[in-house]
Amino acid sequence: MNKQDVVSAVAQKTGLPPADCEKIIDAVQAQAPGALASEFLGSKARHAEIVSGIAARTGVSAEDCEKAVIALENVVKSAVADKLGFLKGIFSKS
Repeated sequence: MNKQDVVSAVAQKTGLPPADCEKIIDAVQAQAPGALASEFLGSKARHAEIVSGIAARTGVSAEDCEKAVIALENVVKSAVADKLGFLKGIFSKS
């Protein structure tokens, strides 16, 4: 899955224009490079602060940024799960 695939998936899940989704994804990368999971899995206040920063960087509303960030998290989780699906059989108890 490349960046355009991610942008398309986020746009499809949120109904937002792909250009806005790409701006949001770029801002997420700039806002929390290398520490995305720990940044977003922290407190709700920290999550809100990050979304507010993304909205300020992109000019997209905080509500739309929130939708896009949630969709991005789900797209990434799904992509990782698909790539690592072969491990499910190894670690599942049958």
